[in-house]
Order: sequence, then structure tokens, then C-alpha cells
Amino acid sequence: MTKVNPTKITPTKISNAIQRATETGDLVICDLSRPQQFYSISGWAAVTWELIDGKKSVEDLAQIVAKDSGISVPRARKEIIKLCKDLAKAQLVML
Repeated sequence: MTKVNPTKITPTKISNAIQRATETGDLVICDLSRPQQFYSISGWAAVTWELIDGKKSVEDLAQIVAKDSGISVPRARKEIIKLCKDLAKAQLVML
């Protein structure tokens, strides 16, 4: 079995995913087929969610987020890989 380089993964939002911004600036995401379950993110994670388009790889996302947020690319890469895994576990993105 070949191990996949996580930076090459291109996350894609599920088609039933909707998002709403809260008064505090957080982004709440849920799957319309499971509206009782939701996921709340903020800061660079919310920016990453907005950038996920099924075309950009994790590495592309890390480069953009690092540039826009002022964090290092390695840190952005690590955090985005974790975020994508969490979103996939919540069934909000496909990897």
C-alpha cells in the first residue's frame, strides 16, 4: 500500500455543507442532511474553509494561509492537515 503525501491531498467540501457566520466572527458549518451536528471554526481555520474548492491542495492552502495570516508555512501546513482530517471525520469534506 502506497502512503499518500498529505500535502498533495485536495480537500473538497461536501455538496450539502452550508455555512453561517456568527456575531463573534466564528463560522458554523453543518451538513444539511445532519442539521443537528455542526462544526464551529474561526481565524485561519475559517479562512481555510473558505479557500477549500476541490482544486487547491493542502500545500496550496498552507501557502495562502501562511501569507495572509503571518504564520509559518510549516505551521500552516501542519494545522491545515489536522483541520482537514477533522473536517473529514465530521463528514464535511472529502479527502
